[in-house]
Amino acid sequence: MRVYTKEGKHKYAVKAEIAGTKIVQWYSSIIAKQLDQATALKGEARGLVTQMKRNNKILAFYSLVSF
Repeated sequence: MRVYTKEGKHKYAVKAEIAGTKIVQWYSSIIAKQLDQATALKGEARGLVTQMKRNNKILAFYSLVSF
């Protein structure tokens, strides 16, 4: 989701670090075999990734975990 300023420029609602933290939580729940929690965190991570400014490291990490 992009948030627009008065000038019509957009800024992103989520920092990449927040999305990265959620992906780490998701990965940790997968390793711990907490499947219900992993499923919920996957949805949260996907939402955050789509709302953040493009960050290739975070996108690569997301891709690896989602594989």
